[in-house]
Amino acid sequence: MGSNCCKGEAGAQVYKGNGTEISIGPRRRRSPVYAEMMREETFQVDETPHIGAPFFLRKLCDYTILVGTKAILSVHVSNTKDVKVTWFKDGIPLAESERYVCSSKGQLHTLEIITALPEDSVKWSCQAENLLGKCDCSGQLTVRETYKAPEFVDELRAILTSQGTISLECKVIGYPTPELRWYKDSNEIKAGDMFGLSINGGDLASLGVYTCVATNCVGNSSSSSKVRVQEQDTTAKEKTIDKISPVFIEELDKIKGKIGDRLELRCKINLSATPVSVRWYNQSGLIEANEKYSTFDDGLGTFLLEINEAELCDTGEWKCVITCKDGLIGITTNVVELDEIIVFLGLWRA
Repeated sequence: MGSNCCKGEAGAQVYKGNGTEISIGPRRRRSPVYAEMMREETFQVDETPHIGAPFFLRKLCDYTILVGTKAILSVHVSNTKDVKVTWFKDGIPLAESERYVCSSKGQLHTLEIITALPEDSVKWSCQAENLLGKCDCSGQLTVRETYKAPEFVDELRAILTSQGTISLECKVIGYPTPELRWYKDSNEIKAGDMFGLSINGGDLASLGVYTCVATNCVGNSSSSSKVRVQEQDTTAKEKTIDKISPVFIEELDKIKGKIGDRLELRCKINLSATPVSVRWYNQSGLIEANEKYSTFDDGLGTFLLEINEAELCDTGEWKCVITCKDGLIGITTNVVELDEIIVFLGLWRA
């Protein structure tokens, strides 16, 4: 069995060989959850051509995201002719690369940061201009460094394929990106190694036990598997996985605090669900990410909302609405109670 290493999405390693594909890095989902630095304002897109300088229909806003996850910076620009859009990182024009991808579709202009790194914690700006004028907007992206020991999200599976090869399948997350080592019956497998496969008496156990060991500066983890026969029909299984509803492993807790406190709302869903959107609501409606409210997820099904300096308007019911593929929705609710600070004023007489 051979093993080759190539690059998958930025920040990940993909090992392939004899039908084997192992991806290491930020968790890959069919419909990834990402942070989008765009104000959640309600407006009607006007596609009527305008003559004049461009202006923003929707601007950037501040956002907080975990290191290693994807961030999307998006703006809507008025439908004027010959508009040139330029992105700036900390005041310097951005050059496209494998990690920074710019795109435009009609009035929507997007910068996608494939894998957010600590160096991306800067002020990001977008400038739209034509011969009649220009406009710009900006937002602060905060990338939180959260180091994590390797963890197997999907345990190793050694599968005997119909072609007579062994396919190793697993999914590991961790930051920094873990280094992988592969073993067959405690003997390390190097790139280019080949093994003859023979079954003694029809016993698959005679093909050996395979192990994957993932290591980074925080720690290590391993997963082992005996050989099993490849499933014939995976189409129905994949369709079932795509339609898994979000199930809350951790519901929102009731929170008590004082005005001015920093509060954190937290919930967690099953890893098998594939969220496409996560929205937070209070009694005033949809919450936008700004200097007061920060939202992010850890890629493992946990979603957070931080309230910086709670105010009286933050009391009452809060709700987290998670939407998965095929419109499947999960909702968790609870309340925030804040103690008011009462100041008594009195008149003193001599």
